[in-house]
Amino acid sequence: MLRFALAALIFLAAASVAHAQTFVRATAEPVRVCPAAPGEAAPPDFTADACETMSYWDLDPQGRNLWFEARFTLLADQIAEPGPKGVFLSGIAASRFYLNGEYIGSNGTPATMPAQEIAGRMDVVICAPQALLQEGENRLAVQLSSHHGILALSAPMHMLGLGPYQAPTARILQAYWPSLMMVGVFALAALVFGVMASRSEEKEGPAILAALSL
Repeated sequence: MLRFALAALIFLAAASVAHAQTFVRATAEPVRVCPAAPGEAAPPDFTADACETMSYWDLDPQGRNLWFEARFTLLADQIAEPGPKGVFLSGIAASRFYLNGEYIGSNGTPATMPAQEIAGRMDVVICAPQALLQEGENRLAVQLSSHHGILALSAPMHMLGLGPYQAPTARILQAYWPSLMMVGVFALAALVFGVMASRSEEKEGPAILAALSL
């Protein structure tokens, strides 16, 4: 019985992460950042003297209108995975997206002047057509502006990547719901094995399992 219970706990722990899906982060390499000209709706070539290279985490569109280009690598197997793909971005900004030179969508309307900007959602996913994805290096150009924030943030950009298309908040919740479920499972296991340890003659096995559950 003890062996069966231990095997069940191991299975449940493994099941909590079994749902994980392929997600390629585009934040590992530095990004190229350029100021956006008023009314500019297509990405620049990112070679102008006014452009600079920085970490994605240092991007700050607050009170500004800018473009950045991120590069990420895809394997053939990742492109061939079934189901639609999406570009995920989390940050305090309106945004416009170009994948490998092609426009794929917007989140609000970035602009130089506050009156012209339509604020975007903080967490957004934009469909990435499979025909635009290529094995090896891919280029993602994004226009950002943020004129309607209430607070000035030191790090307004939070996440950027490509993965299976789904609600952007679903990916965030996936990191929490299995953990909450497992808290209840292990708390119940600790209680059950604790009672077994206090009542049975063979105390060592249940006591060890109760400790492991905690």
